[in-house]
Amino acid sequence: MPKQTKSSKFNSSYHLGDKNFMNYLIQGQECHEKIDIIIKHARLESENMIAAIIDHYCFNMTKTEAALMNDVKLPNLSRDIKKVNVVAGDIERIKELDWSDYQELKANKKAA
Repeated sequence: MPKQTKSSKFNSSYHLGDKNFMNYLIQGQECHEKIDIIIKHARLESENMIAAIIDHYCFNMTKTEAALMNDVKLPNLSRDIKKVNVVAGDIERIKELDWSDYQELKANKKAA
């Protein structure tokens, strides 16, 4: 795996055990549709795990509450929350690239 520079604002190559992992999603503050899309791209399949992640991000349950309520193990929920955040980080990186391309295009149109 190529080594990332420290200047990179976003880093999609985080290892799931990385202590410097960034959370892109906020507990209890995310819309259901956004989480559904991110879960799809994280390739999660367990209905119980998906429900626990939705409860955590959309309905403000703690990880412990969501795990107990949906009959999943807390370490597995934590692992999949990290996976979901890696995908969310990748999406943020794409948005940033698109935004800079848009700004450049907009500047070129003004200059013309």
